[in-house]
Amino acid sequence: MHKDSERFIERMGLQFETDGLPRTAGRIMGLLLLREAPLSLDDISGELGVSKGSSSTNCRLLESGGWAERVSRRGDRRDFYQVAPDMALRSLDAAQTRIKSLLALLDDALESLPAELETGRRRIRAVGDFHRFLVSELQDIMERWARIESAPAESGSDLGEGSHD
Repeated sequence: MHKDSERFIERMGLQFETDGLPRTAGRIMGLLLLREAPLSLDDISGELGVSKGSSSTNCRLLESGGWAERVSRRGDRRDFYQVAPDMALRSLDAAQTRIKSLLALLDDALESLPAELETGRRRIRAVGDFHRFLVSELQDIMERWARIESAPAESGSDLGEGSHD
């Protein structure tokens, strides 16, 4: 493997770790980003020098986060992983699902907690308001991103220059 590829993979691992996720998941994501063809757990384990069990656990984490997808090959019983083709939308959808789960917990708490816990109820309401705002904004972001991704490349949908204004 090229040293710059190795460096990228390791930096992805550190970034994931900084974000509170397993370093191995980040390393796997880095590897998947660099590979054109899907990789088996054996391939991932061999390239990264990690156990197959660790590869499996972290690939499932990437899959549940919307970053990677599991695919199969005809005649091969093994699982293969690749970057999810619509990774951006899948990862945003997964984040929105987690936020909605938290909102359900917060709403349940507001219904069940006694009124005399005024401070706690106020805090829970504020956290819920913020997360409802996030859900709404994420939905808008996902819709805008879907339009950008579906626009022809020559129509100026490239976000590289001037479109962040």
